Amino acid sequence: MNFLNRAWLSVTRRKGKSLLLFAIIFIISNVIAGAISVQQASHRVEEKIKYSMGATATIDVDYKAVEKEYTSNENFILEDSLKPELIEQIGQSSYVKYFDYNTGASLGSETLTYYIPDYLKEQSDNGMYATAGGEEYHAFAVKGVQYPNILDIEEKRVNLIDGRVLTQEEVDSGANTVLISKQVADLNKLKVGDPLTLSSYGVDYSNAVVAADGTPNIQATNLGDFEFEIIGIFEAFKTDIASTNDEGQSQGDSDKMNKAFMEQSVANTIYAPNKVALDVNKVSVAYYAELYGEEFGSGGAEYYTPVFILNKPEDIDAFKEENQALVPEYYMISASSDQYDAIAGPVQSMSKLAGYVLIVAILAAILIITLVVLLFLRDRKHELGIYLSFGEKRTKVYGQILMEVLLIAFIAITLAVFTGNLIANGLSATLIQNQLESQQMTDYGYVMNPMLFGENNFTTEDVVAAYKVSLTPFYALLMYGVGLGTTLLATLAPLAYILRLNPKKIMM
Repeated sequence: MNFLNRAWLSVTRRKGKSLLLFAIIFIISNVIAGAISVQQASHRVEEKIKYSMGATATIDVDYKAVEKEYTSNENFILEDSLKPELIEQIGQSSYVKYFDYNTGASLGSETLTYYIPDYLKEQSDNGMYATAGGEEYHAFAVKGVQYPNILDIEEKRVNLIDGRVLTQEEVDSGANTVLISKQVADLNKLKVGDPLTLSSYGVDYSNAVVAADGTPNIQATNLGDFEFEIIGIFEAFKTDIASTNDEGQSQGDSDKMNKAFMEQSVANTIYAPNKVALDVNKVSVAYYAELYGEEFGSGGAEYYTPVFILNKPEDIDAFKEENQALVPEYYMISASSDQYDAIAGPVQSMSKLAGYVLIVAILAAILIITLVVLLFLRDRKHELGIYLSFGEKRTKVYGQILMEVLLIAFIAITLAVFTGNLIANGLSATLIQNQLESQQMTDYGYVMNPMLFGENNFTTEDVVAAYKVSLTPFYALLMYGVGLGTTLLATLAPLAYILRLNPKKIMM
């Protein structure tokens, strides 16, 4: 009789032992299936959120390293080492699609109106938000660019609705051509081709006199006017911010306030060549150096923030590894996806727990199945001896035992693929919700610079909402691979028992 037929008859005739082995493998397979489901779901949500965050990288100050150095050396001064040559060198990486480096400056006006979101106006009227005074003197942020097409427009963070972007010649020469937001243009009835005059102000707050209404009487010095030509108008994103309730400022209101400030910042941004921003900075640095001492201006007016747009989010880790050695001491490469680690605590904890459970379940499966199969084989010693005494090859005897165990395991694993997925879905949802509730008192979200990384300010709730345990073909194949592989490995050890069988002794 063919050993495959013998295996089938052995399974069907020994119903008690077959059901016992089935139950053991089914229970362990459910644990393994649940752990794999959780890990697969965690991996999918990580890919989804990180892809939504984009593939943007920059070079930031490593504040932990600076703080550590400062505690041992109070005279420590961080030197600016982010020179254009270094940024250009890193920008040539094969992982970079395009890049830019920006320097910033601020300008003001006593005649032009700057944009304030309605939410901030409401908070000011309600007494929930008070300004320090003198905002008009530095209301407009000049964002210097080196990439003429402007990364924020290329990456759809703002939309060019009229006019054009800069030319390379304008960037290289530092032409006084700028782009302003639609909000500012509408408030001041400006259009493409109009001249724009803004001033650099030096403001000394040290001798400010508080007026009767409680606001400081700021004394500002006009350091010089700057004449520009408007060549383009962009539309900044509009944040949907609901008005505050009567219960005062809550955690939700804090998030609304952050969004309102971001909206105001973007709307009052003016894009110009880097050289224009540097010229503005030189004037203000000279003023404050004279006001507060020469040491104030020792750092100079030149400081750049690099922005690297990578080909795809998967390149972030490779880009960091390739270029971290080039980054000066006390600096580090950070990326848009770094936000994920700060907000994905519940999901990552669940994934780590599932990893531990998976390892323990596999080891337990190997041990338990090995012992069970070994006990079954001892009870069948006479049967196996007869096979060998009749001249049956040991390999076919091995094959019969393997087929018996794998047949039972295949049926148990097939059922566990579905039941384990359902168990993982219900259990992980409960555990994640419990962790989320325990973090509500301390989790205030994670806000990133929208003009650097885009308006992808995800929260822990966003990550949890994206978490979903689902039955996929890859999960099923992985489950069969792990389950059958574990069963096969557990069966190999008892097969050594057959090698020790001596047919002559058994038949005597």
